[in-house]
Amino acid sequence: MGRVAAVSRLERIIIVPRNGYANRLQAWASAAVLARELQVPLLVAWEAESIATAPAEALFDSALIDRGFITPAELTEILGVDHSALPRYLYEDRARGFLSLAGHDRGEQIFMRSLQERLALPGRSSTLVIMAGGLFALPSTEDFEHRRRAFYSALPWNSGIQDRVDHALSHHSEFFAVHVRQTDRSLEAPTKRGIIAAMTTVHRTTGQSEVFLAADTASAVESWTHLAAAHGLEPWSVDLQSRDRSSAQAGIDALVDWLLLTKAKGLVYTRESSFGHEAAVAADALAMSRAVRAPALVVAARRGRRHGHNAIQFVQRRMSRS
Repeated sequence: MGRVAAVSRLERIIIVPRNGYANRLQAWASAAVLARELQVPLLVAWEAESIATAPAEALFDSALIDRGFITPAELTEILGVDHSALPRYLYEDRARGFLSLAGHDRGEQIFMRSLQERLALPGRSSTLVIMAGGLFALPSTEDFEHRRRAFYSALPWNSGIQDRVDHALSHHSEFFAVHVRQTDRSLEAPTKRGIIAAMTTVHRTTGQSEVFLAADTASAVESWTHLAAAHGLEPWSVDLQSRDRSSAQAGIDALVDWLLLTKAKGLVYTRESSFGHEAAVAADALAMSRAVRAPALVVAARRGRRHGHNAIQFVQRRMSRS
């Protein structure tokens, strides 16, 4: 990586985090690792989306925002064009002096070798802007999980979030955790039997009886509180004001949950959930955690029922219009 940093004229990286909050944290951590490898500053252009409406000021420390964040308008001024108008994938605008990467349907990782090769060539691009929601790293990157963990541990949060986390931890210092995600991941959501089996395993391997429960619905938290207690565990959770993903308060609450997950000795989470997986990385608890998924036959049955339901709705709509 020294050769890339020495040859490239890159002066800065700007990350525009996308999608849900965990995806945004992954992209930000990935960009931070990349910036350190290339020995350039990193700036963050945080924009609200329908599934992540909380502003940066509500989530992160004000000093961090003052020194490391830029507004969308400032990004447009730097690039000379609105970033939403940039072409997909890896693109270079030599006239304006920037490289951009937006993986969209293909993701960013597939372009990282090409990016590394491009950066190793003498060029006129001084800015790299990455619009991403997920993980990416150069092929030469080492200790990626460890370096993301270091990033998360050093991230300064808004005092309102940190105070809520500290208050919970003052009452619960040693625990494992279960994250249940059944709304937007309903097809892949583990069965109750699968979660209980994983919960039993993590309880045994961590030696912890206290279990922190995080879920995307209040009913799921209540249900799993009863189930965990029935299996001899000591469940607890935090009061959340909103679980509506379109609500800014829900984003704040979700990150309180996430930070508590990062303090667990082991986790149970849906395999496809970046929220649970990245919490396990931040907790340095992957080895003591279990990522679970519904069996293939269950997923296929759910998919079939969903398609059937959608077909019935389509016919009903057509009949109501006729």
